[in-house]
Amino acid sequence: MKKVKTCKLAALLAVVLAATSGLGEITLTDQAGRQVTLPAPPARVASIYGIATWYVYALGASDLLVAAAYIGLAGQAEALVAKLDPGFSTRPRILSPNVDLEQLLVWEADLVLGSVVKHADLALLLEEVGVPIILYQAERWAAIREATWLTAQALDRPEAGRQLLHYLDGQLARVQEALAALPPEARPRVLFCGTDPLRVASGAMFQTQLIELAGGESVTSELPGYWQNVDLEQVLVWDPQVILIAPYGPVTPKEFLEGADWQTISAVRAGRVYKLPRLAAPWDIPVPEAALGLLWLAHTLHPDLFPLDLAAEVDFFYRNFYHWRLPEEVLTRLGEE
Repeated sequence: MKKVKTCKLAALLAVVLAATSGLGEITLTDQAGRQVTLPAPPARVASIYGIATWYVYALGASDLLVAAAYIGLAGQAEALVAKLDPGFSTRPRILSPNVDLEQLLVWEADLVLGSVVKHADLALLLEEVGVPIILYQAERWAAIREATWLTAQALDRPEAGRQLLHYLDGQLARVQEALAALPPEARPRVLFCGTDPLRVASGAMFQTQLIELAGGESVTSELPGYWQNVDLEQVLVWDPQVILIAPYGPVTPKEFLEGADWQTISAVRAGRVYKLPRLAAPWDIPVPEAALGLLWLAHTLHPDLFPLDLAAEVDFFYRNFYHWRLPEEVLTRLGEE
């Protein structure tokens, strides 16, 4: 990162601090275990981590964003976000996790939202110039709850945070109650792949817990790290009964169902290959909208135990948390792929 000139840095920092001085402060503990003090509720938030952006949206605070990062946002998803967020088209979009400190100060951000994994070094630099940064690491359902309340406190949206937590808890309870008596042998073996058929989610990732919560058994639960590349022989050994595909990559069920190399796999023989639906946020990543992914997956794996009106569930979430009503034609296309 290039060195910020002292005089320019001081001038920009003065603007940031002037907007927040004398209004009281709040101290929070972020998901890196850091104590973060906010001089006042932020007025200008830069979300440099695509996960964090969706907490801001779900708390009805997108008007605070001066710049934002997203995950796999293109095509229909991008068009939809442009409609539900009036500021999306004119707000700078962050395309790389390597964000320059000087740029954050040019945006006059008085709060930055980042990643434990990607932005630890930047956090040290921001601490030096007095700009607070909250770091996220929410690869488990409990951490989604934690991130929800953390963001609600930081953005001074406590009531919205309580409502969202109530919703998240309720959806998990619904699924757990429906699947409570499910015996281990009734849990299908599930493979979750990403942007390539042989790029799979590791056991440490949220996708693995999502499968488990929805009544499945992840065949990659023992893999360490993040996304992992495997070979076809390993997939044949795992022999998954269900294959799931991330909603933000180019892979489609057709690649498995019509690919000659996949025909001996149980999931392909049974036609149980699915690409997760996606509207604004992906449903497989650790954000509030993952509740919809949980409902969809529980129904997909166990339709008799967990019947679902998906359109009604999605409509409820978007109206109550994004404060926007989805067009009827969008709701009717859900899960068509």
